[in-house]
Amino acid sequence: MWKSLRNFLTPPVFADDSEQTRHAKLLYYSTVLIIIFSLALYGINWHFGTDAEREQTWILGLLLLVQLPALFFIKAGYVNQVSFFQLTLIWGVMTTFGVTVGGIHDVAIMVYIIVMMSAAILLGWPATVIYMFLGILSVWWIAFLQESGTLIPEFGQPYRIALDITLIFVLTFLINYFFISALTNAIKDAKHEMSERLHAEAKLEKLIVQLSDEIAERKQVQAELQKQAITDFLTGLFNRRYFFEVAQKEFSKAVRYERALSVIIFDLDHFKDINDTYGHAIGDQALAKTGNLLREMIRDIDVSARYGGEEFVILLPEMSCKNARLVAERLRKKVEAMRIDVEGNPIHFTISAGVAGKDPEHEIESIDCLISNADEALYRAKRTGRNTVLCHDPIKGEL
Repeated sequence: MWKSLRNFLTPPVFADDSEQTRHAKLLYYSTVLIIIFSLALYGINWHFGTDAEREQTWILGLLLLVQLPALFFIKAGYVNQVSFFQLTLIWGVMTTFGVTVGGIHDVAIMVYIIVMMSAAILLGWPATVIYMFLGILSVWWIAFLQESGTLIPEFGQPYRIALDITLIFVLTFLINYFFISALTNAIKDAKHEMSERLHAEAKLEKLIVQLSDEIAERKQVQAELQKQAITDFLTGLFNRRYFFEVAQKEFSKAVRYERALSVIIFDLDHFKDINDTYGHAIGDQALAKTGNLLREMIRDIDVSARYGGEEFVILLPEMSCKNARLVAERLRKKVEAMRIDVEGNPIHFTISAGVAGKDPEHEIESIDCLISNADEALYRAKRTGRNTVLCHDPIKGEL
């Protein structure tokens, strides 16, 4: 029951029209108040009113009767239509009371003024002007009826009262006009200011998005430039400069924590002959395929780079020279099995590799010494016939 009553007393909400929602809410609550007021007035007139007032209670009954359908029409969205109907009905009821019960009453005057104010709020100024003239017309008509003796008793001088009431109506209209105009202008200014603020915020947000996109794009470009600065474009491996930066850091860590560190240096055997025989394009293919093979083989912590020309270098943290030689041997076999087709004929490649390591038992002074040892082992491998791997002995200085 309470839920049904609460739903009955809840005004409608129109999601797409906040102004209509506001009007509907005002009109809905006003209709509910009319029902309550009419019921109270009906009871008062019936128990305490004159015979003439009791005879006119049917008008209140009619007023009550049309309020329930009005509520449903408001919820259906017919807000302006119900507004016209309600204001006209109230005007008609008060005019009928004035004509049938006994002249111009203060209550009727207040009701006409309320009708004008409600029209200004709900329907705008054209409707307000109409209801103002209707109110003035009703007052002067009732004054005429009183003056002619049709309505008895008379209260004072009817025309004088009608003139005073006319002035009150005009004054009320002007007060309504200036008050609601000021309120409307204030609302318009607030809406305009809010609209400008929202526009400025939207523009600022757009600029922020553009700036963020530009920053992201610049970061991407910077990252790409940084990648290009440390990467060999042909093989996709790190370049020599970046390799030495990382190698120096890894060497310092290996010394500090007394960990093993190894280096493998290798190059493609007879690479000049490959370029001279098949052209530089085939030589570039050999280098690129070797770089791809190297990236697939090494660990995530290992660092591989193109050392120069056809020469490559691998840094293997926490790996002994013995284990690094096994890695180099596995790489040698994979390169030996690699093929490149030249006009339908496969050609083969081989590598020679030198390995050097640092461990707690055999200290190395610097990363340059470690690389030099690996380089020395590489040249020995080449002198022994190529396609082989040699490991530098820190004591004997040879394999």
